[in-house]
Amino acid sequence: MSGGLFAREYARLFDRLAPGERKDIQEYLSELGASALRLEGLRNFLDHPAIPNDDKLKALEAAAPEKFTPVVWRVFGDILKRRMTGIFPLIAEEMERLTEEANNIHAVGITSAQPLSPALQAALAEKLIAQLGGTLKPRFTVDPSLFAGLLIKIGDTIIDNTIKTDLEHLRSRLMTISST
Repeated sequence: MSGGLFAREYARLFDRLAPGERKDIQEYLSELGASALRLEGLRNFLDHPAIPNDDKLKALEAAAPEKFTPVVWRVFGDILKRRMTGIFPLIAEEMERLTEEANNIHAVGITSAQPLSPALQAALAEKLIAQLGGTLKPRFTVDPSLFAGLLIKIGDTIIDNTIKTDLEHLRSRLMTISST
């Protein structure tokens, strides 16, 4: 099972076991992950096999903004035992995704070859909301290598209407024709 799959399962577990604490857990894991990336010693401490898990849990508990329930600490202990502290920020991201999904909020990535005007961004967002319903959380980016068109990512769905992809498909078809 990959880190992303573990993160998804732990996020779902926190959702079921500690719904009242979920926001605090999410913020704590996000900050813990950011700290572990900044402070190499913290990550080494948390993943070191010779340091007892109880000592690691005590250190995490001392840094926690408030006391979590014992079940939350057991889950943290399981993550420490598996030496998978690198998934703390992934769990926080997955918890955010689950919250957005439950509240019908759609995170949408929209990539264009040129910057889109605010009016075009608003019109595109309106059309997407009409199709998806709920609330839209758009993230607009620019990638000049697309040449023209839009690349839209909504969860696992990709809508690719770019010249770059059209040219790649054309090239592939021409290669198939020329090899026969």
